[in-house]
Amino acid sequence: MKPNCFMALTASILLVVWLAGTSSLAAEPNVIRVPEDYVQIQQAIDNAGPGDIIQVAAGTYFENLIIKKSLKLIGEGPDKTVVAKTRTVIRVEADNVEIRGFSVQNGTYGIVLWYSQNVLLENNEMSGNKWNFAVWGDSISHFVHDIDSSNIVDGKPMYFWVNQHEKQVPDDAGYVALINSTNIMAKNMNLTSNEQGILLVSTTHSVIENVTILGNDEGMDIRMSHNNIIRKNRLLSINWRAIYLESSHNNTFYENTLLNCTYGLSIQNSSGNTFYHNNFINNKDQVYIEISQNSWHNAAQEGNYWSDYVGEDTDGDGIGDTYLPWQGIDYHPLMSVYEQEPSEANVPLWWIPVVGFGAGAIIIIVFGFWRYKSSRK
Repeated sequence: MKPNCFMALTASILLVVWLAGTSSLAAEPNVIRVPEDYVQIQQAIDNAGPGDIIQVAAGTYFENLIIKKSLKLIGEGPDKTVVAKTRTVIRVEADNVEIRGFSVQNGTYGIVLWYSQNVLLENNEMSGNKWNFAVWGDSISHFVHDIDSSNIVDGKPMYFWVNQHEKQVPDDAGYVALINSTNIMAKNMNLTSNEQGILLVSTTHSVIENVTILGNDEGMDIRMSHNNIIRKNRLLSINWRAIYLESSHNNTFYENTLLNCTYGLSIQNSSGNTFYHNNFINNKDQVYIEISQNSWHNAAQEGNYWSDYVGEDTDGDGIGDTYLPWQGIDYHPLMSVYEQEPSEANVPLWWIPVVGFGAGAIIIIVFGFWRYKSSRK
């Protein structure tokens, strides 16, 4: 090989090695410390680059945080590092974000994942927020996150399950999400103070049973989910939609009570579902339906109870015979609230907690359901 060629080749190899080393060094994330480098967490976020690590020392930070880039936000633990503010305390609008070791308090929302993907939450506590946790999106990828049960809402663990099968959700849950899962049972739990009480996305052949959801923004949010059974649940004083059904087919809903909600049932682009023996009581809008065809009675031609039904039972069989179909859907409305058989229910009376507004009191009202007329047996 000629000397000039050899020198050129050697120089090229050295250049490639140098560039590779430079690239490797550039890929190393910066570590930013709060309050050492920046007094406020949001200042550190704004000045961070993609992939950087922000370490937040113990203390209470009165801030609203918006994360619009991939980074790691690490506190010293929820007993030491607190972020507290009104409105939304932490809002994530980027993919591949990690948040670990914070207590998130006193907001309208605690942590919100907004159309983001692959977010990791670990060892965070959300409390004292009107709605502790929320996740939003319009495709399944927006709901695939790594959120384990070390995350706590009002003292109870979150169960955010992705790609799980043939399992039962522990009944100490504070929040339940079932994403791309099959044959899951969720039963006998009380869920409060989150955006959704139960979230189903691309989940099939699962059962939601005997769950009380109180005061959430939404009760059950069911998207792209099929062949599930939703039965014997109580959705009470839900701020927005008690049950939301989107692009979900062939599900069965029975013996559920939707009480004092803004929207009882909201259905969009969902067909082949069956609803019967459900109680729609004093919701501002009992039902909203868009581009959907569903069944509103069982094989015995028994429909649902509607508190605003004004028709009459002309033949005494417990089913309304006039002003049909009620709500434009139910040809067999029940004249009385449907009550579960005592052997099927946990308790003979339903205790419905109602948050009282003076002095922060909680008033407990016993809401007794009466049985069907004996002529219906």
